[in-house]
Amino acid sequence: MDHQAIKSTLNQVVKASERAVGNLLHTLDPLALADWATSVQKSSGRVIFSGVGKSGVIAQKIAATMASLGTASAFIHPTDALHGDLGNISHEDHLVVLSNSGESEELSRLINSTKRLKIKIALITSNKNSELGKHSDWVFSYALPEGEGSPNGLSAPMASSACQLTIGDCLSAVLANLKGFTGEMFSLNHPGGSIGSKLLKVRDVMNTVYPTVQCEDNLITVLSKSTEGRLGMVVVLEKDNKLVGVISDGDVRRAIQKNEDKAHLLTAKAMMSINPITMEQDNLAIDAALMVSCTLVNE
Repeated sequence: MDHQAIKSTLNQVVKASERAVGNLLHTLDPLALADWATSVQKSSGRVIFSGVGKSGVIAQKIAATMASLGTASAFIHPTDALHGDLGNISHEDHLVVLSNSGESEELSRLINSTKRLKIKIALITSNKNSELGKHSDWVFSYALPEGEGSPNGLSAPMASSACQLTIGDCLSAVLANLKGFTGEMFSLNHPGGSIGSKLLKVRDVMNTVYPTVQCEDNLITVLSKSTEGRLGMVVVLEKDNKLVGVISDGDVRRAIQKNEDKAHLLTAKAMMSINPITMEQDNLAIDAALMVSCTLVNE
């Protein structure tokens, strides 16, 4: 396969998805999205996602995204649901099914089985007039102006998967905004990885126990306290326990270099930095790190 053929294939795949996803800006009904999100917000249940094949894989991803944005969500395969997992669905839940054709037999049986619970149902599909669409409370549809974009005219889900994923992300985002989901709430759901580290607050990483010395304490006392604290610094307090400065290991070295002959006479007050960098404990830890880095560069 030569370079031109590869470029042509890429062009076909990307353009098909680009056209289909871009079209959603004109076809998705904001009022329908808002109505669905309001219904979910008012309920005490979860959002249950279901789909078969590639649509099922996309449904699992949307469920995970929605959960990370503060709404209890889960994926149930329609076959598993029909063999006992229906017990995991309550009348307070909302069901979201994904089907490109809207004619999935497995999903049709699932919808019929949940009618006894009077569950509200949303459908994500390319066929809003489908059999599944007739039994859904909301239908979020998409079009494929240039087909799936699959090679050799095949119908492998490509552009349709991109549309399903985008609509699911829109549902998640609208619902999160309606609930007033904040960055702090998001960090609670993402304590690990790079996301979690960027959302940590200063209070999450700061030491609340630290070594202290008095202004009149000598060099030996400062070094002993710093060693015991294992933080590379000590806090200098006045007699009324008011913070007046800090002494870092670097402060000690610089003070000794300037007073080589009288180092043994140095006091904490003589070595301390009187204008330490401070930050509120509710600020982001990453901002504190950047402030310190900038200070070190400027020095």
